Amino acid sequence: MYRQKKLQKYVAAKTTQPLALVLATAMLTTSCQGLQRPHFQIQEACDAASYLRQLSTQAISATESSLRSAISELKSALALQVLAAKATGANRLAANILAASRQSTATAKLTALADKLTAIGEGLVGTGVLAGAQEIVAELTTLTVQDANLDTATTYTTTATPLKVTPKLSPNVNGMCMESAEKRKEPQAAKTPRPEQPTIKLFTVAAETPGSQTGDKLTLCGHGANTGAITGPSSCATGQTTTIGLRGGAILKATQVTTTAQQTPTGTQAYSKVGGAESVPSQASLTAELAKILLMETNTVAIERNQAVTELVDIASSSSLKDLLAKTLDGESATYNNPETKPKVDAFLKDLFGDKAENVKTTIEKDLKGLVPPKAAIGGNGDKKLETINDPKELADAQIYYTVKKFVDEQEQKKKNIAGSSCPAKTDKPEEPKKTADECKKHTTEKPCREETGCDFDDKKPEGEGCFPKEN
Repeated sequence: MYRQKKLQKYVAAKTTQPLALVLATAMLTTSCQGLQRPHFQIQEACDAASYLRQLSTQAISATESSLRSAISELKSALALQVLAAKATGANRLAANILAASRQSTATAKLTALADKLTAIGEGLVGTGVLAGAQEIVAELTTLTVQDANLDTATTYTTTATPLKVTPKLSPNVNGMCMESAEKRKEPQAAKTPRPEQPTIKLFTVAAETPGSQTGDKLTLCGHGANTGAITGPSSCATGQTTTIGLRGGAILKATQVTTTAQQTPTGTQAYSKVGGAESVPSQASLTAELAKILLMETNTVAIERNQAVTELVDIASSSSLKDLLAKTLDGESATYNNPETKPKVDAFLKDLFGDKAENVKTTIEKDLKGLVPPKAAIGGNGDKKLETINDPKELADAQIYYTVKKFVDEQEQKKKNIAGSSCPAKTDKPEEPKKTADECKKHTTEKPCREETGCDFDDKKPEGEGCFPKEN
């Protein structure tokens, strides 16, 4: 066919690299969106736990989106391969190039995701460890020592009625950080601007410091006569032990710490050190888990920039494809901007996609939407459009069906040609094969359509169908 012959001529002329290079094109579209970190008022340990939970949820969501984006690219590539298996000539080559680009992009996304998955996974473990620690901190802050009322020293020193230091823990009856049996306690939205650098607020617990006077929290109290509850230092008398008692109180104190990602002397980033050796979680524990979280955040941002799916029309007009075609047509040192190479690439692309890349929408994309693989290919009722097929096996089966059918048809035609062949006279010319609808409808205007041997034009037909094969 005429267009196919022209394509073959372009490829054959001065080609030093195979067209397979073109088919390996990867068109990666990136976005500038970074990880949208939670922005809460961190007023207590449960708020900190909610922040960490939300941070891990966002990392999981970004990972899933990246994976689904790659799957979408792969399914698109499979559909294009189905179309290529059915099509002929330039349409077949165009579909194969677009499919190869889709495959390359999907592979790049999956490779990038695989490279970052370990760091993201370890970060998820880190957020889980610290979120769990924060929930335990919230529970531990309810741990108290109960008061022992003033009573005679002889009573408390009797074997049967000793003065007991009685701890009491009051866990949340609904569950850790739960507002009710079904609803988690949610933090309030922050009223201050979002920090520019990754910032995490946490709570640590340390042993409470007893009061400085008798009758203060966590101290013994003595008196010469008083009995009953200890309300403070006034309930006690210095040097008196006729009656004794214990003033209880909380035995653990929670402290909020804030850590921010900072540049280190080695040029890397790390969260600033917080906590101490006598608090829980300790500084060593926090530093280890925060390092994992920062790696998770960094890698999540990277994969979020790699989720967009490039439109077919953008692939067809991309500078990357043009440069690869230039190298294919004029050698490895050629570029699209070379004055001698540019016309060749433009002519190749015109025969491949039509007079403009946007024609992909009225040719390849239209064919993808309209193609209905037969029942013999994918089963069912034979009425499922290619664009609605999501099962990779069905897409592969359709491609195999059209590939085998085309091969069988070609073999049958060869047999017919051999059976009916005769020695033609030198003046005989082989009959020009009839143009297919796919080959003609690449042209959207009358002039290039009529210039294509075997095509005719009717401006009364619907858009995209004006150019059609001539009747014999």
